Amino acid sequence: MKNKLKIFAAAFSIIALAAPNIYAASNISYDFKPAQAEYKVLLDGQSYQIPDEITFANGSISVSLETYKNNLQNSASQVSTIDYDNGLLTFKGGVTLSRIANEYVPIVSKSGNLNDSINYDNVKQYFEKYQLLNKLKSKKVEYENSILQTTDENELKKFNAFVSNYEDDIERIENLKVTELSQTIYSSIPYLAVNYTFTEGYNSEDNSVSLKIAPTYYLYSIIFRDLRLSTLQYSINSNNYVSVPNFDKDTYTYTIKLPDSVADNATITTKSKGYMDNVLQSNNYTDYDLDLEVIDDTIELKNGTGTAKVKVVYDMYGSLGENADTTFSTNPEREYTIYFTKYDFLKGDLDRNGAVNANDAAVALDLYKYGNATDEDMQIGDMNEDGVINANDAALILDVYKYGY
Repeated sequence: MKNKLKIFAAAFSIIALAAPNIYAASNISYDFKPAQAEYKVLLDGQSYQIPDEITFANGSISVSLETYKNNLQNSASQVSTIDYDNGLLTFKGGVTLSRIANEYVPIVSKSGNLNDSINYDNVKQYFEKYQLLNKLKSKKVEYENSILQTTDENELKKFNAFVSNYEDDIERIENLKVTELSQTIYSSIPYLAVNYTFTEGYNSEDNSVSLKIAPTYYLYSIIFRDLRLSTLQYSINSNNYVSVPNFDKDTYTYTIKLPDSVADNATITTKSKGYMDNVLQSNNYTDYDLDLEVIDDTIELKNGTGTAKVKVVYDMYGSLGENADTTFSTNPEREYTIYFTKYDFLKGDLDRNGAVNANDAAVALDLYKYGNATDEDMQIGDMNEDGVINANDAALILDVYKYGY
């Protein structure tokens, strides 16, 4: 049977604490279990229906997301990067910042992932202030009521020991000095829950009380990643870089007419910058790693034509490991394509009408069927540059027609 946990930490406004080493009346020992995490990755333009609860990898723990949904609703009304409507979350792109404190800081990295190494000494202080304190207060009341309901001397001695010890424990925890501690999270909105066992012990010989506490933290985090480019430039034969004309981060295919003076075998190199990294750098945010990589390209023209491809890759599996979002079979990526040519045609425009559409794919299939492609046809229609025009090229032409890349 699944355990349903009560969420104890709001996502955006939590106070942290630091405490002196004060003697506790009860002998308290902690056994922190390894924290668990579940992630949902949203790319720019994607939407996700937030579930009512999330079940963690071991299948035995379910965490209610009701309060999390309220946080998302409040956040969406304040920022332009996300929309939230009746449980449907849409990432519109850009960089989302959230600010967290206390329990989160030792557990959550700046990119919203579980920290590789959690400082449980700090977590213990937070746990005592925000979890154990209320637990001890309720247990103290429970034992005070038990005292009123028994006349057994041994039981009275035991119950009074618990009350006395818990009074000292409560006083110690209430006197913990609270210091604000917060952290900015980049393009993720995390949520935290905790489950713990609370085992009491009583030694009648010395009238002492012991507590064994075993907490487990559960992190649920939506990871936003914008895979668009901010700039896209190219250089011919190591000359100065120039921007791709009319570049727009939402346009993924370009055709560039090269001057006649460019050698037919010229080398062209691209230089690009990711949109998310550019936004963070321009706002002077430091010490972050969104696990995004821009992979530029270097090509050599063949007979005055060539195709460069620039990829933006999110290393999700490297970042999230075994907890990666399995709705992606591989690391998410986006590709920009630049067709370079010295000739007056569009790559894929085999009917030479100035547009790439389904008719050009049909022409490619005819050329494949009858084997009568000219040299110019090859320059225009050999989309993957493997030396032939065939059904693969027809499929790539349809992709350009349907998706713009």
